[in-house]
Amino acid sequence: MEEAGERLVLLLDEFDAILDIPTLHTIEFYGGLRSLASRFSSLSLIIAARQSADELNRCTQEFNRTGSPYFNFVEEITLGMLSGKDVARLLDRAKDRFSREDRVFLARASGGHPYFLQMMASYLWDACGEYPADPQARRRWAGEQGLHQARQIIKSIWRLWTPQQRMAFALAALSAMPSLVPGHTFDVHRLLKIGQDLTPEQRELVRRGFLYPDPQLPGGYGPRAEIFLWFLSEELTDLLRSPNPDWPAWLRQQEWDGLLTRRERENLINAFKNMGALLSTGASILIRAAAEIASMS
Repeated sequence: MEEAGERLVLLLDEFDAILDIPTLHTIEFYGGLRSLASRFSSLSLIIAARQSADELNRCTQEFNRTGSPYFNFVEEITLGMLSGKDVARLLDRAKDRFSREDRVFLARASGGHPYFLQMMASYLWDACGEYPADPQARRRWAGEQGLHQARQIIKSIWRLWTPQQRMAFALAALSAMPSLVPGHTFDVHRLLKIGQDLTPEQRELVRRGFLYPDPQLPGGYGPRAEIFLWFLSEELTDLLRSPNPDWPAWLRQQEWDGLLTRRERENLINAFKNMGALLSTGASILIRAAAEIASMS
C-alpha cells in the first residue's frame, strides 16, 4: 500500500475495551499494531478511549517491563466538553422548541458533554409535546428519563477512573449538593477532612471537563455536568435504603479503603449518614431543583 501511495485510516472506538478481551490483550497485538502504525505511512491509526494514554500504558506494562511504553507513538488529544457557544449552536437547531429556561436546564444537566447534551435534549424535545403547559414538569421528566438511560454509561466511566479520581469527584459533588437544594444542609467540612492530596486528580478532571473550579464551594470544585451528581446521589440512596448499610464494603468497592485512615473512614461514613434526609428520594430532589433553578436563571 505504501508503494502504491495508498493509506488505510483505521478508526477504533472504545479501544480500552480490548483490555478485557484475552485474545487481543496480548503482546503480539499491541506490538504489531504499534509496529505497523509507526513504521508505515500507509497506516494511520485513530483510537478513542475513555482512559488516558498513561493509563493504557500502565495497563499494558506487564507485557513490556523493560521497553518503552506501548502507546508512546500516539499523540493524545483530550476531547473535553462543548463550549457555551457550541451548546447554544446545537440547541439552535431546535428553533423555538426550547425556551430559554429549557436551554439553561440542558446546559446545567449535561455540562456541555456532547452525548449527554444530545440525549437530554432528545428527551426534552419529546417532553415538550407531553407537558406543553408545564415547563417544570417536562424538565423533570426529561431529567429522570435521561438519568435512567445514562446510568450504565456513567457507571462505566466511574469504574475506569482511578480511586483518587473517584474520591476527588465524589467530594466535589457532595460539597455542591447543599447549594443546589435549598433548605437541606449537612456537615460538608467533615467530608473534606481527607489526608489525601487530590490536587493532581482535581486538575485532571478539570482538564477532561468533569469538574470546574468554584471558589464559592467548600471544596473549591464543583461537578460540571449535574447528571453525574444525580448518578452519585442514586448510588448513595440505594445504599441508604438498606436496613443495615454496609459502608465498609462500599468503601472497599470504590477502592478507597486503603486511602483513608480509620478516623477518616469514620468521618466519611458519618457524613454520608447525615445526608439521609437530602437523599431520601434519590436523584429526584436534585432533578426537581435543577428544573426549578432553570426558571429562576
